Amino acid sequence: MKHFLLVVSPIIPAIFALEPPDPKSLWAYSGKLDAGDTVNAGLPVLNEAKHILVHDASTTGRTYAHHASVEYLNDTLYLGFSSGKIDEDQNGQQSWVVRGKLSGGSWTFGKPRVVVESALLSNQTSEQNYTYWCSRNIVQRASQPNGFVQYRGEVYAIVEFADIVCYDNGKSKYTTGSGRMAIALSNDNSVGCWLTRTSYYTEHQYSKTKLPTQQCAAQLQNGLNALLNSPALTPMSNDKLINTFGKFYGNDGKTPLIEVTHAVWFGESNSGYWQRFWRDSSATSLLNWVEFSKDKDGRDWFPNTVTPQKNNIFASNIPDSNTKSFFGALPDGRTYLVHNPQYYPGTKWRQPLVISVANDGVHFDWVRVLRTNASQEWVPDTRSVKRPGLSYPAAAVVGDYLVVLYSEDKENMWLSQVPISVLGK
Repeated sequence: MKHFLLVVSPIIPAIFALEPPDPKSLWAYSGKLDAGDTVNAGLPVLNEAKHILVHDASTTGRTYAHHASVEYLNDTLYLGFSSGKIDEDQNGQQSWVVRGKLSGGSWTFGKPRVVVESALLSNQTSEQNYTYWCSRNIVQRASQPNGFVQYRGEVYAIVEFADIVCYDNGKSKYTTGSGRMAIALSNDNSVGCWLTRTSYYTEHQYSKTKLPTQQCAAQLQNGLNALLNSPALTPMSNDKLINTFGKFYGNDGKTPLIEVTHAVWFGESNSGYWQRFWRDSSATSLLNWVEFSKDKDGRDWFPNTVTPQKNNIFASNIPDSNTKSFFGALPDGRTYLVHNPQYYPGTKWRQPLVISVANDGVHFDWVRVLRTNASQEWVPDTRSVKRPGLSYPAAAVVGDYLVVLYSEDKENMWLSQVPISVLGK
């Protein structure tokens, strides 16, 4: 995906481009959400979208799929998602990658590649469900794709590890981050290397799994980590954020934040600010939280600076259903947010999935339903976290289109393609 710098233009007035806006002014949509409408939430539908089923989990024998990641590099669309045998975050959750090519307006997709296999110990001979491991107080090592980056002509899949540590016979748990891997995608036999490793890598016995143990060469480590620390490419998570889960707070010092978006630059090349969004994991504010930085290199915010107790991250007025969002820029300088704005406390359904557009680059004044009416039939999990929903989006600009990858019911992966010309109209 190309990441564009927003420059001062007729589209983005200088008053907005040079100084961060009031966080409570970002949602400028004149309509109202309707919680009584469980399909469209009272929002108009984007009829021009084309929807493509990329991955039908029930046909693979692995019925969990989630954590979308997508980039368009060198005329190839790279799609990433997590794959679990049954449950979310279960021991053995893998990371898969699919390549796509666009020709004549139609997509063709290759066979999925498992870039990180199940991280089971040698005495863990088969994948069991999450509840099996948790009830026995056995650590679960789960991977998820976190991005795609190009470095020195090679495209790498970036994969993060989140370990679930259960105790008290599964009645309590916490999550830890063991590190991050990079896997070269030009060679299907590439096994990858470790970009970072924490003490949990040793504590949770990763060296005794089938995963590679080698660390990336210093040059590759330095090059990729510099890219992944840059505001426009920072993935939604890393081990530092995972290891402060529930304790990385907004400016109020009490709202826990996770799953940061990419940042978009507003202003001139050396004068302006970055903007990005965070998810409130507590589901108390039901808003997207927004963060600004005037440091061109993002040195004063995560991941370059980690200050868990209190950050200059503020509650916006953008409604959110307590799930991950995706923020980006269109080629003409307008910005977009792909998100689930309507929260249903009784069912926690994650629909509709919408695209909101800021026609002035700053204030989201146009909203349309990208996809809704998720299937109400799925293969049951043991954690009861599967439910109707279209969520965890990632997006990329591909020529005249915006493409969005997301999961349906945490089971199937879909790609929606929208002509950019209809957005914001």
